[in-house]
Amino acid sequence: DLGIANLVGDRVRKRIECFNIDTSKISKGKLHLTYGPNLPPNKVTVSVGGASLRNIGDQDDLLECADQALYNAKESGKNKVIMYSRE
Repeated sequence: DLGIANLVGDRVRKRIECFNIDTSKISKGKLHLTYGPNLPPNKVTVSVGGASLRNIGDQDDLLECADQALYNAKESGKNKVIMYSRE
């Protein structure tokens, strides 16, 4: 169900949004993530695209539609969840 997928995707997006990358440690071969509200810049975000087989022909079409939804999420400002819908 796309409604449930959208809720789960948004929950994941909100959790990831609370992480921050300490860029001073990346050059030393380490990636340090901190978690919590009110973090300084360098926060981590994610875009999510989803689709359902219910209105789509096969698995190849499903992946193509989910990929299109992900592309739309990134193009519309990133840090979003968009579900593909054939209407």
